[in-house]
Amino acid sequence: LKRKYSKNSVKDLINYLKEVEEELKNLEFGDEELTRLREEYNSLITKLKTLSIDLSRKRISKALELDKKVEEKLRQLAMEKAIFKTDIKYYEDKEGLIEIDNKKVEVNEKGIDRVQFLISVNPGENLKPLKDVASGGEISRIMLAIKSVLSDVSEVDMMVFDEIDTGIGGNTANTVGEIIKSLSQKQQIIVITHLPQVASKANSHYKIEKIFEKGNTYILVKKLSVNERIEEIARMIGNISETGLKYAEEMLKK
Repeated sequence: LKRKYSKNSVKDLINYLKEVEEELKNLEFGDEELTRLREEYNSLITKLKTLSIDLSRKRISKALELDKKVEEKLRQLAMEKAIFKTDIKYYEDKEGLIEIDNKKVEVNEKGIDRVQFLISVNPGENLKPLKDVASGGEISRIMLAIKSVLSDVSEVDMMVFDEIDTGIGGNTANTVGEIIKSLSQKQQIIVITHLPQVASKANSHYKIEKIFEKGNTYILVKKLSVNERIEEIARMIGNISETGLKYAEEMLKK
């Protein structure tokens, strides 16, 4: 019907129906056509309700799976105490097109659900939206966990992670690097990092430097050569000796 009458939404279609009804009355158009339109409208609303409820149930079921997988991934990223929850709810709307539990609810092309991710990073903290998590590093790791779990269905072509290594090191840093490397098989990944365990997993490296010259500040971005990559990883390790360079070279080969 939306295509047939060139309307963008169901609400536009309803408004058009009201206009048609008024015109039919004014023109003394037959009741038969008006009855047909009402029946067609009621049939569409019934179908909309059925599909919306079915979609909502499927979302709730999949959300439980998602929550479990994200929490497992967060434990690998040194966030062992984190609790992750997908919050799904619908909102009342006095002008809503469908009724659920005797209440008119808001509905659009994505259904009746309003979805947001909630997180509790530390024991005893209440669940809160991701946007309210203070640490940039925590946000990056949470997003890494979510993106990793959803990688098979993601339509995003590129992701950027900044400060993802804040507060981590050792095996956790290596795990972060491995997860990012896995994601890079399907999307382009840009990571800003100070950890050699993360940086060494990349296919190419760019060194970013802040330069002060003649009273001005410049940002220099330089793509590193093979030897420069080895030297930079060794510098990040803190050992630019021959042994450090060999170790850095081995890290880049893994």
